[in-house]
Amino acid sequence: MESENSECLLQVSMDTGNDFEEIQFEFDSKFLYDYLATIEDCNIGLEINKNILQLKTQNKKISIPIKSFQGHLKNVSRGDQTHISTIVLFEKLNKILFAITKQDYSLALSAVNFTKRGKEFVGIGTNGLVLSKVNISEFINLFKEDDTLVSKNSLLEMIKVFNGEEEVCISYTKPFINFEKGNKYLRIRAMDMSYVKIDNVIPKSFSHEIKLPKEKIKDSLKLLSRFGSSSQSIVEFKTSKDHLIIKSYNDSNFFFEENIDCECDVTLEVRFNAKHLLEMVEHCTGDKIHLSFNNLLSPFQIKDNSPYIKWESIILPLRV
Repeated sequence: MESENSECLLQVSMDTGNDFEEIQFEFDSKFLYDYLATIEDCNIGLEINKNILQLKTQNKKISIPIKSFQGHLKNVSRGDQTHISTIVLFEKLNKILFAITKQDYSLALSAVNFTKRGKEFVGIGTNGLVLSKVNISEFINLFKEDDTLVSKNSLLEMIKVFNGEEEVCISYTKPFINFEKGNKYLRIRAMDMSYVKIDNVIPKSFSHEIKLPKEKIKDSLKLLSRFGSSSQSIVEFKTSKDHLIIKSYNDSNFFFEENIDCECDVTLEVRFNAKHLLEMVEHCTGDKIHLSFNNLLSPFQIKDNSPYIKWESIILPLRV
């Protein structure tokens, strides 16, 4: 095995006499290369536990993180099942996943929370500055607990595995969520932890609303993203009765200003993280954005008026 192949993924298939007829998993070949280089010819034991592959000899053991896992179950109870279009499921999940951090400093901020909120069953994701909530009524009979947390990476893997399928069958037997279609099977373990407290973050009502042309706002935010680090870019909204002035900054340096017609019932001046706001705008349908708020320190809401997917997202203004 050559060292230049160390960054590739290896896929392994095997039969087992336990729960699975056949399993497939992928892992970084560098770990295997380094391990095999330290041992002589001998039998190697293999064990899978919680997305970790363990290789054992008589006096050596190594644990390797599994990148993906698929299998075909024999007679494992699946609980209640639901069939859902992958187009609908993926679109709903993508409207949540954009708001979830890629960093692992907080596990709760790297997960989607499937939960009941009032009469709705929703999926919620947040990175602490942006929160996204989507109605997923298809899951209401699957998850009996108040909160079921699933990591962003696991859901992205599921989307990759079932991409191209028209629908997928989903079942839940705590703590495992099973996704199946034909000869494809993916099992995800729900996260055993509590979700962040968000009940006081989302206002129950809003007193003001701004209606903005979606394409013009999106074009302005995209233009801003071309300057420097878009993750640090700031956009300022300043409104009067019928127009909006957009001022864009990066590291406190002024870049451009644009006037856009809008409908607004109040005068305000507020700043946002431009990257987060652009991601929210890109998930809106229709030709107008409805930006609702109560005051300049409270969360601002963008709500999609699509008749197909009930979605809303919250962004916190920047205190500059």
